Amino acid sequence: MRMFKKILKFINAKKRYLPPKKTKILFFDNIFFKEFSKFFDSRVISKIDIRVNELNVYVIIYTFFFKLEKLTFHNYLKNYISLTQCKIVITGNDNYIFFYSLKNFFPEKKFISIQNGFRNFTFFQKLKKQKNLKADYIFAFNKSFCDLFRKFISTKTIVSGSFRNNTIKINKKKKMKSFLFISNGNPAASPSMLHGRFKFNVKKFFSSDLKLLNYTQEYCERNKIILKICLKFYGEKGNRELNYFKDNIRNRNVKFLIKTKLKDVSDIYQLADKNLLTISTHSTFGLENLSRLNRTAIFNNKIKPSYNVMNLFWNYKLPKNGDFWSDENFNKKKVNSILNNLKNMRSVSWERKVKSLANKFMIYDYQNKIIFNKINELLKKE
Repeated sequence: MRMFKKILKFINAKKRYLPPKKTKILFFDNIFFKEFSKFFDSRVISKIDIRVNELNVYVIIYTFFFKLEKLTFHNYLKNYISLTQCKIVITGNDNYIFFYSLKNFFPEKKFISIQNGFRNFTFFQKLKKQKNLKADYIFAFNKSFCDLFRKFISTKTIVSGSFRNNTIKINKKKKMKSFLFISNGNPAASPSMLHGRFKFNVKKFFSSDLKLLNYTQEYCERNKIILKICLKFYGEKGNRELNYFKDNIRNRNVKFLIKTKLKDVSDIYQLADKNLLTISTHSTFGLENLSRLNRTAIFNNKIKPSYNVMNLFWNYKLPKNGDFWSDENFNKKKVNSILNNLKNMRSVSWERKVKSLANKFMIYDYQNKIIFNKINELLKKE
């Protein structure tokens, strides 16, 4: 069945027949390519599709008939890189482990990886099983992730925060009297979830979200605050998510924010900037929002149902409870205490209290100056 799907994907892929474009920078996958294309001229930057949505027939022929190599996808990728004659290869797909083997084939090229999302202990266990992984630079959320990458990959690391978060300017205007809850999905989408060797019971996985939402809704109703729920999905999945929440929480003073396919990724950052408080669970967005110094309550409530896989704080030495966070063993009193504390705290006091810890989780580097300065520095050396 898997082979059939691969063949079908190959048949349906868009085909290109000319040799790959020669550019100084080659993007490995499309993550962040759009953002980089705004910064670099099209004569300088190009990309390779690693998802088989697009295939270069010239490279396939070159691999099989000229290089006389076995026609594997990894050989295809290596020959594509070679034909571009690029100087720098960049990926935003930092958990695509094969990327870290490419430096062995092209020691003269610079290989750069940019962390794109939360990485749990299972990812680093996979890295541990590999040998001779290399990169020139890995840009990571924080020092903790930098240390973890260096433990298993021969590389230099640089703390740069979240690339997407850094592209959006912080809006410092007056906050609306509303709380924003960031949804991470719901059991209506699927009865179970797979993450590597771990299989989660989805109903149990999301049950603590309902408990948290009901406590939050009661608090908001009592304090005459509008509760906004930002849904994760759009389309049919979004409708199922909406109905799930409507059926399981009280809907008074609740506003559902339904995504559309056309909405830009920046919307959620700008939305959080405008609200008095954002409530998050195991999403990286909670840490991104903290880096913007927005009031953020984080309920790290997926530890047990995910077998520690979705423990947002797994790589930090933190107490289970703090001024703005709690583990999954929260009760109504704890939720009320955190929400009340954050709601009533003066902005100056909040920023002073949270700034050092926020930087520990994730720095905010508007316009990604750290990353672009380093790439420009490397280009000048060529």
